[in-house]
Amino acid sequence: MPEMDGLESSRQVRTASLSVQPKIILMTAFDEARLRDCVQEYHLDGYLTKPFSHSQLFNAIMVAFGQEENHSLRIKHYDSGEFKTIFSSLKENRLLLVEDNEINQQVAKELLVMAGFDVTIANNGQEALTLLTQHSFHAILMDIQMPILDGYEATARIRAVDAWKQIPIIAMTANAMTGEKEHCLAAGMNDYIPKPIDVDLLMTTLMRYLQATTILDGNITQHSTESDLIVLPDLPGFNVPSALARLGGNQRLYLKTIEKFLQQQQDAVQSIRRCTAQGQRQEAIRLAHTLKGLGGILGNIRLQEASANVEAGLTATSDDALGRFPLDDVDTLQQVMDEVVPLLQAAQDASMPAQRPPERIHPQPRDDTALLHCLHKLEPFVRNREPRPCQPIMEELQQLSWPEEIRESLGKMEQMIQKYRMKEALQLLQNCLQWLASATPEATSQSVSPPTQ
Repeated sequence: MPEMDGLESSRQVRTASLSVQPKIILMTAFDEARLRDCVQEYHLDGYLTKPFSHSQLFNAIMVAFGQEENHSLRIKHYDSGEFKTIFSSLKENRLLLVEDNEINQQVAKELLVMAGFDVTIANNGQEALTLLTQHSFHAILMDIQMPILDGYEATARIRAVDAWKQIPIIAMTANAMTGEKEHCLAAGMNDYIPKPIDVDLLMTTLMRYLQATTILDGNITQHSTESDLIVLPDLPGFNVPSALARLGGNQRLYLKTIEKFLQQQQDAVQSIRRCTAQGQRQEAIRLAHTLKGLGGILGNIRLQEASANVEAGLTATSDDALGRFPLDDVDTLQQVMDEVVPLLQAAQDASMPAQRPPERIHPQPRDDTALLHCLHKLEPFVRNREPRPCQPIMEELQQLSWPEEIRESLGKMEQMIQKYRMKEALQLLQNCLQWLASATPEATSQSVSPPTQ
């Protein structure tokens, strides 16, 4: 903090002549080992590493006031089987999840389905209104910032229909600003859940509005079974334990989130720059807001803060002044992304078993011209980092016979695309194109060596 940091403030409080010394819990995103030493040195009452979940905050407060961490109010842990049993009385409840971001959709839906809910997804408020005319729902989880129709306007239109007035609407937003909850309630929503989603808070909030015969007396955090156990690699700068706590201990979901992040967000900062240059301020704000939320899901406070700074700057800038918007915060965000992406790629590599090039049982007769044509179709999508259109072309590629000289390069290219490592995939693809062009009579009769592996 400016002026005086938390450690110095704490030291002065402890040395001050106060009639009652307050409890002090330090909060930081960095250097947890140093924090533990400071707690002892300054006689403090605990520490939290950001981002932290509601249950972690509760436990820290309980310990600070001399209570056991497994106090009766602390939520108990259940394995995945018990998780479903607890919510078995809720399995008939149908939820409408209104969320525009695919990663947030995946995280929320998997947690809800694991608890037995029937979940339908709407990508924006307009889709939600359409689905409400077609199906009945017991509750709605409503994102706030969405294209086409945002959460506030969607809620207003829902409340304007008599048949929908009583449906519980629970807001979900990464905006933790003072007054945000009050704004949501004033708009007609029933409750508010901050992002990143904390599974404990999500489920206990839903329990308040849905009929259930089971009373929760414990933590709904999921324990992984031995068969589901994954050894997560070290991720410097990421508070993985805190992130996993919010995901109910679901390691596979955390890895899926990394996968989706690499698939969809690597060019997010470039997209923010482009939107800013083209006068699309609201879209730039939405992109920064999305990155901020994903930083929280993954447990990277620097990504959260850098994205929040960009979002706040764009929000405070008028459309007329957008052309003069300073890009310092955007540059900082790009620097953070340049650090985060390689770490996530390395974590993904470490968590995935080594893959051998797929065996082709009955490949078609060798046709280098067809292979060349297939790779040319694939190249623009790899160059533009668009993994989805690559999939059908990759399936087509699987049906072709691969020349021995480039078999290993093609296999590595496939793996890089599957891991969304498009820069490496593009280099391998271009090497293969170069070799095929020289080996195919229609292209040229000149011979070149096989590509460097």
